[in-house]
Amino acid sequence: MNRIPCAVCILSAVLLLGAVTVAHAGGEVATFASFYKEPWRIGWIVALASAVIAAALIVATGGTASPIVVTIGTFIGNLAGFTGIAATNYGLALLGGGSLASGGFGMLGGAVVLTAALSFSTDMVVDVGANYALTEWSYSRFVESSRQMNNLPAPVNTDGPEPCAAAMKMLEALVPGTSLFTDENQETIARARQAVTSQPITAFDADEKARIMTIRSLLSYLNLDYPAAHDEGLQAIRYARDANLRRTLPAFIVAVASLHQEEFDYQAVVRDYFRYAVLAEPENKLVPLLYAVFLDRVGYLMQTGRLDAQAFHPLAAIAADESLADQAYILHSILTARYAIAAKYHQQVITALTGSSDPVIRTSVKTLARVQASLAEYRKLVTGFGDVVTAQLSIATTDEELVEQQRFLRLFSLYRMDTFRLERLVTEYEQVRMNEQPPGAARVQPAIDMDATWLHVGLFCACLGAAIITLCRRRNMARSA
Repeated sequence: MNRIPCAVCILSAVLLLGAVTVAHAGGEVATFASFYKEPWRIGWIVALASAVIAAALIVATGGTASPIVVTIGTFIGNLAGFTGIAATNYGLALLGGGSLASGGFGMLGGAVVLTAALSFSTDMVVDVGANYALTEWSYSRFVESSRQMNNLPAPVNTDGPEPCAAAMKMLEALVPGTSLFTDENQETIARARQAVTSQPITAFDADEKARIMTIRSLLSYLNLDYPAAHDEGLQAIRYARDANLRRTLPAFIVAVASLHQEEFDYQAVVRDYFRYAVLAEPENKLVPLLYAVFLDRVGYLMQTGRLDAQAFHPLAAIAADESLADQAYILHSILTARYAIAAKYHQQVITALTGSSDPVIRTSVKTLARVQASLAEYRKLVTGFGDVVTAQLSIATTDEELVEQQRFLRLFSLYRMDTFRLERLVTEYEQVRMNEQPPGAARVQPAIDMDATWLHVGLFCACLGAAIITLCRRRNMARSA
């Protein structure tokens, strides 16, 4: 049966074609610059995959709602330095369609949810019941799902010690224009791993050891062997530190691989590895892709209940760092889209489960707990959504950014106001459950604090009014200038 291929996997594959052999500037051996070419120079290659995303969106939405998402995707792609259909492709890949597809919705389902999340609606767009199994975490399922998420491309760089050159020679057999996760390409990557691990590294200098261990960790990552990628990345970091060199690439691999562990300290992972990977090489134009790769995993773990809405907060703080000023608006746009997607997921859960006619679902204690938990998460997400949109407002400078910001402000206001509908659904469901309880049973605890709700209404109106005033002032200043 023919299937539409995963667009974000193809993005990783086509980025492979843009990598070139470069000298290690300043002796760097473990940075992104020492492995990858700047992405805006391969726009004509990226454009080859754009039809995949566009086709999924058009088929999924009947061509009615997709222009809204395409507009946002194109805008983000333009900011990243792409033009035309390549900009649309790159921007849409960053927004999170791949993470939705990997989350059990499929490629078309992911396109539907992405469209609904960024255009807002209260209609049901997915079968939450069919996706219910995702609430239980499984390492094997997570690894399999990672194939459809954003991923790093393979390197093509012959510079380095002999083991690295041997591995790079093996990678020449990768099939151009195809996903790195086809069986054929995975076998090629496995052979390259074997080549780079075939001899001891004790005789090499510290910088050469850092180079070898970095390529090992990258190939293990691309081979979906996250435990090995994690351990090899830590070794690469140690060798690079001994040589007083930056180690941004292995730090990023460790950050992503850590999310695949059964137990991990999320705050430490972000603080010690992801933050360093981004801020120690702020000139890296792949930073938006790094955010998308990491956020795909974070979004997946949020759906499984292993992370909550607070997981976005440290990532927003990193995006606001002044060293990333040139890419700040793109990063905030990516985060805004992820907040909308996460809020859409919980909106769907509440709407589907409280309105279900299935007697098993209606009477399950787990259903009550699930809708109450989803409502609590939805509130947190909307609050964080508002914080990011407000921060984004202070970053917008061009007319195009100001126009786009109006779209994000409207989107935020719609999600914020939908809180009251969702609260009503949960309240009504709680009341039904209370009426169904036998005498003497413990009372259902309501999930809604009405005093806090009205306080949130007041704060929301005040913040939205201030945001609109600020936006108008900034637009007038831009025009007068």
